[in-house]
Amino acid sequence: RDGELYVNCSYDGKKKTPAVTMKNKGTILKKNKDYTLTYSQNYLVGTGFVFVKGKGNYSGTIAFSFNIKPPKQHISELVKVSDTQVKINSDVPFTYAEIQYSEVADFSVKTTIKGEKTNLCTINNMEKGKRYYIRIRNYTYMPTYRIYGAIDEHNYSIGFSGNKFLYGQWSEVKSITL
Repeated sequence: RDGELYVNCSYDGKKKTPAVTMKNKGTILKKNKDYTLTYSQNYLVGTGFVFVKGKGNYSGTIAFSFNIKPPKQHISELVKVSDTQVKINSDVPFTYAEIQYSEVADFSVKTTIKGEKTNLCTINNMEKGKRYYIRIRNYTYMPTYRIYGAIDEHNYSIGFSGNKFLYGQWSEVKSITL
């Protein structure tokens, strides 16, 4: 049956090839003996696909979709602009980013703001004399797809499964005192 793989792939410029384990009545099948894998659209942020084609004693093709999330963000610099303002420079340009700042290192109490189309953000209205912990992650809002009725890796139907946010990993946490 066709469906969706629940894997965590993050974009890094390389093709993503999530592992697939196939079973027949509890017996684990062997890759390249009982089935082969072919990947498609597996190198950009968005939806990738893997096709599992039976081999030897097995026939038919099933397919799965998986998500490739935005790359992990990195804070290259925190700069105190004023007593209430911090500028964040990041190494990974982004279309959309989510920035969190907190007075506690575990972010159990936090403020979240959104940034767009840059690698530079400014946080305003902070309090003078306080220490803040800051992290950032990329995200994208995009349509996601599932494969239905795969005949082989060249003949299949794609169905829209909804719009969703795909979030990258949080950057390391950096701190600054105003």
